Amino acid sequence: MSSVARNELRDLVVQYDAPKQTTGGSAMSERLTSSGLPVHIPSGDTDSVFVDAVGIRYLLTGAQTGGNITLLEIPCKPQSVVAPVHTHTLEDEYQLILEGEVGFELDGEVFHAKAGDLVIQERNVPMAIWNPTDRPARLLVMFTPGGYDKYLQEVTPLIVAGRRDEMSSVWVRYGLDIDPSTIPRIIREQGLKPQGGGGPPGGGPPGGGPPGGGPPGGGPPGGGPPGGGPPGGGPPGGGPPGGGPPGGGPPGGGPPGGGPPKAAAP
Repeated sequence: MSSVARNELRDLVVQYDAPKQTTGGSAMSERLTSSGLPVHIPSGDTDSVFVDAVGIRYLLTGAQTGGNITLLEIPCKPQSVVAPVHTHTLEDEYQLILEGEVGFELDGEVFHAKAGDLVIQERNVPMAIWNPTDRPARLLVMFTPGGYDKYLQEVTPLIVAGRRDEMSSVWVRYGLDIDPSTIPRIIREQGLKPQGGGGPPGGGPPGGGPPGGGPPGGGPPGGGPPGGGPPGGGPPGGGPPGGGPPGGGPPGGGPPGGGPPKAAAP
């Protein structure tokens, strides 16, 4: 880490006056740095920092630190590939495991790191990342110099929209060499779950039915057949729910043509 990067982090740890008490009883500062950043960003805070569509928290951006560092908190879903084999040519990457266990392939060497461990990826060294367990993991990742956050803000919408054919040009502009073809190998060798093919992040099934539950073809969630009959039960063609024939006679029983219904024999 450069001395400039260390100084930038040190400057963020500032003593404060008149601390504010939160409901949990811990002191919290409202003081800001000279560049307008809060000196205290609580764990899980999504109001003070930007959180993208895949859950990455942008704790410090290159613009906020004068281009010195980018600092991100990255979630790692269970049994999944976090990043295929990739190489940075413009920045070094420092990864502190905050929670769980994370697998790495660094220049061909495979190893696992646990909470509290630090993993360093220098520029021009290829690396892949995955979560080998059935529990979530989290990484605190610093890039130096800063600016990697700009790449993520460009590429994440393309990932979410499935527009993968547009990503290669973004990789080139940010000095990245990424090999998505390594994903099947990592899944196979590490015994991970294959990545899903679709569904929206909120939850609807990949095929298409609404999240609440109605069948994909269209019937209402409560239960009527897709073709159209009312949920209560009348036939799709049209008769009233109580039971008259589809052609039209009154529910009580007279013939469709017209005469009054016969009285029941005593």
